[in-house]
Amino acid sequence: MNLQPLDALQWVRTRPQQFFPLGKPEPIYLLAYLMADVLELGRGSCTIRQRDGWWIIGSEIDWLHDARHSETELFERVVAAPQHGEHSMRGEVLLSAFARSVWIALDGRRVCIQGEEPPPGAWDQAVDLHRAIVFAM
Repeated sequence: MNLQPLDALQWVRTRPQQFFPLGKPEPIYLLAYLMADVLELGRGSCTIRQRDGWWIIGSEIDWLHDARHSETELFERVVAAPQHGEHSMRGEVLLSAFARSVWIALDGRRVCIQGEEPPPGAWDQAVDLHRAIVFAM
């Protein structure tokens, strides 16, 4: 038997009905996945803001810190999150699969996951957050 590696983003994209109530990716549902990561995995507070079509989610803690995966790898693969319940996973891969643009910041250091850079107004909404994800659909 020859096992082939699974493309996580393609796998997620072919199953939107598994992740979204109406089978259609919406920012509010993506934010719910990320909020659970912040609160349950990171044990921090969660701040969600919106500016000019951009969504900002952040915290005073770095919930993306993971001993097994880099911050960017979390957006490339399905990572189990048993703290959320049986068969649960972290939400970052959903952003990569369905958002047109995703950027992360840690103490102002910005990293592009994919897409165009958010405008200054969106970054202004993240300035007081230790860790933030900024995305647009």
